[in-house]
Amino acid sequence: MFTTKPEILSDILKEYMQLNDLTVNVFSQRIKVSESLVGYWLQGRYFPGLPNALKVADLLGCSLDYLFGLSDVPTYRPGCANVDFADRFLLLLTQHRISKNRLAHACGISSSLLSKWLLRKSLPKIESLIKLANYFNCSLDYLVGRSDAK
Repeated sequence: MFTTKPEILSDILKEYMQLNDLTVNVFSQRIKVSESLVGYWLQGRYFPGLPNALKVADLLGCSLDYLFGLSDVPTYRPGCANVDFADRFLLLLTQHRISKNRLAHACGISSSLLSKWLLRKSLPKIESLIKLANYFNCSLDYLVGRSDAK
């Protein structure tokens, strides 16, 4: 079972910014978020939401799994299909023949939250994505539709 800590993301961001001689201001402008938000990530206070995590991974050219310390390999293979999280999540539920209630119990996530994700009313937090990726034995990039490779 993989877990992660915000400090891992912080270290990766600091290293990237140092290697590319970027200030917090320039980095935040490139991913179109506030400087204070980037500051929180750099302090290891918390994770970015999924949309911002995707922006960061795209800028760094790395996998979400690398960004959150779940893999030592930064590269990933971008997917060809236009699949979003809800589509991929539904596919995984179907392939694994598991109900939302059973998955909710297994992962410690409320069933109503799983329903909101499937209905595209909200997106999961990184911590929840990690639980799902562990359960389905797939990468974060696969789970969110960013890659076709599990």
